[in-house]
Amino acid sequence: MSAGADVSAPPHPTEILRGFEVAPCAWPSAVFLRYDTSDICTGVYIGGRIVLTAAHCLPDRYDTDISCQTDAECHPKQDIFGNDLSLTCDASSNTCRGIDSLVVNDVPDVLFGERYPGSDGHPRRTIPVQYCKQRSLGETLALDFAYCVLSEAPAIQPVPIVMHCEVDQFLIEGTPVVAVGFGREHLFNMPPPYGTKHYLTSELESDASSMFGMIQITEWSGAEPNAMTLKGDSGGPLFAQLPDGTWRVIGIAVNNQDFYEPVWKNVEWMFEDPNVANEQGQIIPCHTPDGHWAPTAACGQFPLSPDLPAGDWTRGPFACNHEASGLSATCGQPFRLGFRPF
Repeated sequence: MSAGADVSAPPHPTEILRGFEVAPCAWPSAVFLRYDTSDICTGVYIGGRIVLTAAHCLPDRYDTDISCQTDAECHPKQDIFGNDLSLTCDASSNTCRGIDSLVVNDVPDVLFGERYPGSDGHPRRTIPVQYCKQRSLGETLALDFAYCVLSEAPAIQPVPIVMHCEVDQFLIEGTPVVAVGFGREHLFNMPPPYGTKHYLTSELESDASSMFGMIQITEWSGAEPNAMTLKGDSGGPLFAQLPDGTWRVIGIAVNNQDFYEPVWKNVEWMFEDPNVANEQGQIIPCHTPDGHWAPTAACGQFPLSPDLPAGDWTRGPFACNHEASGLSATCGQPFRLGFRPF
């Protein structure tokens, strides 16, 4: 375990969800995702221009910049993937809009930092979002998983996503895990205060490879008894540390506080998007999308202690730069010139 692995006794517990407040520049890849003025979710940056979140965090509509006076002017239209859209003319804005689209255009940005935007002067970084895409099965939203494509790479050190062979070897019953989120600060406050990054710890209830559907954890451990995740923590990452000391994103928080959508089961679907596939080397530098070990020269330099403060957001790009590993060998030989995985 790395020096940053001991998360059982943090020095400054708070009452945020009865969890622990994150120190400056710790868990920098956990992001604040705002989709309107009154509600928020959490997400996680995984490399390139890609942020993961929960599908239910995204608006159930498709906003366009297409001007209209009648519904006829909105047909036929397609989204960026060539899917037909059922758009109508919104009389309030004279703009074509649709519902139940899998591609969402009206998530304005994600925030990197430790605090919700406000007047506190807390340093942070905001990156605009190009679009987000929800996963579905048939016509019904079946998998609570989504990703957003940012307008630019944020120059933040990501924690990579876990892949199939790592799941089979290392994500066994009792593995310690860490959940990070920006959600509700107190249980009964209305309107709810949001926006301070916090974390909780737990363990896997059983081997992740044998779990049907969602990842399930045991009881949360926080600064006080009855710790939990709440509204606003949806879409947030579940992290686990591998035996080599590096960390992985293993799940995305869904509605139930004890369940997480497995990230590795959604990778091939994500790579159907050319904008994601073009950044494969930054998102999964050690594997193919279907999980085979195929290390590249970028397969390594993964953070060893993202849970510890390391830097200052005022420094600009790579402000929160944590100690990194060497070349990875979690599922086979590390990268070398001339290596052929299969």
